[in-house]
Amino acid sequence: SEIDTIVQAVHNAAYPEYADRCYPDVTKINWDKVGDFDILFASSPCQDVSKAGKRRGMRKDSETRSSLVWEVEKAIAIKRPKWFIEENVAGMLDYMDDFEPLVRSLSSYGYVCYYKVLKGSDYGNSQNRPRLFLVAVRIDEGEPYPTFKWPETMEPQSTPEDYLSDYVD
Repeated sequence: SEIDTIVQAVHNAAYPEYADRCYPDVTKINWDKVGDFDILFASSPCQDVSKAGKRRGMRKDSETRSSLVWEVEKAIAIKRPKWFIEENVAGMLDYMDDFEPLVRSLSSYGYVCYYKVLKGSDYGNSQNRPRLFLVAVRIDEGEPYPTFKWPETMEPQSTPEDYLSDYVD
């Protein structure tokens, strides 16, 4: 879902076969009409939880931009994907009074949740900013309890210079 019309146009140009799945406003998605899927990836606006932002939090029904993270609750309740993965700024954890209820909500729908702050540079990517990842795995009746293991760190596979080498002497 993306409310910015330019981003929608880029998505639809890059993935014309999925243009019908580019929902403009996450608050208006009728999840009953969305096809089934196994993984839901999300990243809500970070301005209200970022250290560089307005710091208004993400409390449910607060109408801050960052509170849009709660829209995933509707998708989880109706679609019940096997996995849910949220990526956002590490500053989201500065709002544990807002974040923990989200984790509890996911758990109430039958998910086990894991979260951790990671840096891409620790996993072979040139990105160095810390990012929060929340991984929720659905608990299926009669199946073994799901576990999730964070990947091992690794040496960088590329540097910014690798991307600029054709342009800089």
